[in-house]
Amino acid sequence: MRCAQIRRAAERPCFTHDGTFRQGTHCEGHNRDTAWFSILDSDWPILKACFLCRLNPDNFDMNGHQVVSFSDI
Repeated sequence: MRCAQIRRAAERPCFTHDGTFRQGTHCEGHNRDTAWFSILDSDWPILKACFLCRLNPDNFDMNGHQVVSFSDI
């Protein structure tokens, strides 16, 4: 998965981008940036309800495709 896709995936369920450590790690001979995302415990009750709605079996059609997306919930 590319960095932009990962960032969109993290931001979609209401994670907050807290910052980026530029060249934060060294991996396979290359420097790599590390992006930090968070959810606060005070955010969790609403997010939990959204996750449960998203994962409810009624939210999937006969082919297993989601009916209502997480961003719409």
